[in-house]
Amino acid sequence: MDYILENALVVTEKSKDSTNILKVYADRIVLAKNENEKEEKKNA
Repeated sequence: MDYILENALVVTEKSKDSTNILKVYADRIVLAKNENEKEEKKNA
């Protein structure tokens, strides 16, 4: 799935079994409905 993030912060951490944990914080997270919407956001 593709998401549109606004003012995003991504934090990576190593867990005890050395797998990476991604924590995503954002003011707004929106599910991108289609390809056109994703392109619009990139070009904006």
